[in-house]
Amino acid sequence: MAVCKRAALFALCLLLTLCVYASETGGQTAGAKGETVRVGWYESPFNITDKFGRRSGYAYEYQQKIAAYTGWNYEYVEGSWPELYQMLLDGDIDLMSDISYTEERAEKMLFASYPMGAEQYYVCVSTQRDSDISAENLNSFNGKKIGVSKESFQEGLFRDWVAQMGLDVEIVELMTGESENIALVDSGELDAYVSIDSYGGVHNLMPVVRIGSSDYFFALSNNRRDLLPQLESALEQIYNESRYYNQFLQEKYLDSLSISFYCTREEVDWLSGHGKIRVGCEDDYLPFCALDAETGEVTGALTDFFHLASAVVNNAELPFEAVPFPTILDAMEALNRGEIDCIFPVAMDTYDAEEYGVLNTTTCMHAEMYVSVRSAYQRFFSLEDDITVAIEDGDVNYTTFLMDYFPNWKYVYYESKEACCQAVYRGYADCVLTCNYRLNLNKDLFEKYGLATISTGRAVSFSFAVDRQSERLYSILNKAINFVRDSTIDASLATHSYVDKGFTFQDFLRANMFAILGVAMVIFLVIITLLIKSRRAERKAKQALRDLRESLGREEKQKKELKATKKKAYVDPLTGVKNKNAYVEASDSLQRRITDGLEPEFTVAVFDVNDLKRVNDVEGHEAGDRHIKNASMIICDVFKRSPVFRIGGDEFMAILEGSDYENREELETTFNQIVDDHKEQGLVVVSAGFADFDPESDSTFKEVFQRADLLMYERKRFLKGGREIR
Repeated sequence: MAVCKRAALFALCLLLTLCVYASETGGQTAGAKGETVRVGWYESPFNITDKFGRRSGYAYEYQQKIAAYTGWNYEYVEGSWPELYQMLLDGDIDLMSDISYTEERAEKMLFASYPMGAEQYYVCVSTQRDSDISAENLNSFNGKKIGVSKESFQEGLFRDWVAQMGLDVEIVELMTGESENIALVDSGELDAYVSIDSYGGVHNLMPVVRIGSSDYFFALSNNRRDLLPQLESALEQIYNESRYYNQFLQEKYLDSLSISFYCTREEVDWLSGHGKIRVGCEDDYLPFCALDAETGEVTGALTDFFHLASAVVNNAELPFEAVPFPTILDAMEALNRGEIDCIFPVAMDTYDAEEYGVLNTTTCMHAEMYVSVRSAYQRFFSLEDDITVAIEDGDVNYTTFLMDYFPNWKYVYYESKEACCQAVYRGYADCVLTCNYRLNLNKDLFEKYGLATISTGRAVSFSFAVDRQSERLYSILNKAINFVRDSTIDASLATHSYVDKGFTFQDFLRANMFAILGVAMVIFLVIITLLIKSRRAERKAKQALRDLRESLGREEKQKKELKATKKKAYVDPLTGVKNKNAYVEASDSLQRRITDGLEPEFTVAVFDVNDLKRVNDVEGHEAGDRHIKNASMIICDVFKRSPVFRIGGDEFMAILEGSDYENREELETTFNQIVDDHKEQGLVVVSAGFADFDPESDSTFKEVFQRADLLMYERKRFLKGGREIR
């Protein structure tokens, strides 16, 4: 009986405890909904107030998104970042944005689990004053007064960087806002200021040296722990709604500020002393470049690039001069003689560039490659066959393209594009190479020799070639290329791809072909009618023979179409690599070898294209397709001797055997380095995982694939800043 009473008493206490807990938590949730939250407001790209008093900015838009899921109302408390940071610690405001995480701060405030973005920190100088501070001579920092916001994350980074570099600087802790701090640099009271990269476009700061980076978060006052569940839930829903929301705001409010760049002091001095940048180019290579016979001036996308590149430099002029040559090889010889400073367009790989004694800049223009074949041979042509290509003499770009993508093809040089087409027409060569932007320019030539065009599924990347000793010019061109928008260059290439050639007699025939054929048909019918009686028997015989030939022709056509259909069934139409059907056959073949105990040597490489959904959502599916094709080209560039498969929308894999298997570690390092470079440059990023078949522990191909898949996700997590990948 006593036991029953104690059990009843324990149950009653437990029930009361649960009721109290439910009341407290329920009260918190109810209090958060529709509650007024005091949020810190500091003028910056995160919090913008225009001349009409309207608010916008990275943090402001993010907070409105959070309010959509929490029902919060905001009371904006204005101040400088350091002032608001202290108010958050004191509990005078509830919420603040753009706070980097440290363990010390985590003891004083509440951090959200999801970061709201990532930022880079730089030591910057004012563009309004001359400064001798240089990244190339860190001793130039010694004795300088450099400001940094007090108790900010970048203050700690800067102090660590100064200590690591062994510099002697005076660090000035600032409690004012960004505009006031930068005004101190403009007036000369400070020699430099530590800021994030995106502030430069607003305040005319010029970054000198990067000192570090960090994720940044929304943070709550320790007094408002009741708001944390609501904030976490809202951020979770925003992430599930759009995993690329942070990137969207980054591009909208921060990246858009970087519409121009500054040359370093050394680069400005080089430009002042050097004069015009002489660019060697081809004299008949539209839409990229060509010499206008009437004006004697070079035209094309290259001259448009000159204009655009000059417009994005804030503190210097980029005076370009185009110098035309018959071929790239002629321009290369002129570069070696010192007559010009660089060459465009070149599509050499890194090795060939070294052999020629030049450096390739960042890619500035792209073009898809096509082959033109005899029309009768079009349906039977296969990129996998042994092909002989006709190439114009001196065109090293197309030669490099073939070595990169079709190393088994043979090529023969001819003096002109027409000579190449004649060679194909007469059967001396199987095809002639042309980029997509020159198809229209060569249309008449292809029609003259009865050639049809087929896509190779590959693209060539054009850049400038600079003498290996021209460090300043190499840096200047790369900066300019990075700030000239791809869409603008694409539009320029498209514009220069079409030339008005006038209306010829051949154009008249093509335009009135149906009418001409109709008249010819009437004449033909009249003749047939006059002869029909005398040649009835002959016609019947001919008809029978024609029927027989057509029957045989249909049978042969069906065989060829069946062969072509079978081939298409194993090729991905978007990228030109093997598709999932081919992958299933390849994996089954390896599995049979494993089952038979043959212990094959192979490595499975699994790839996943980063940011595809963001590209589709923001730029459209055509841009998404280009994103996938660019990723495919990166994979195929590195694993040239291995079959590459597209097994999903943004998923690829490759099976490394033979020489690629022997060199797998080197290839993996090369691929990851390329991806790291692409990430720095804002280009397409591909995560990859590699796993070797181990006969001691692996009994199936699937086990190897799964290990590679897991390693790929680890790499993806690393590339995304260590966040959890879902």
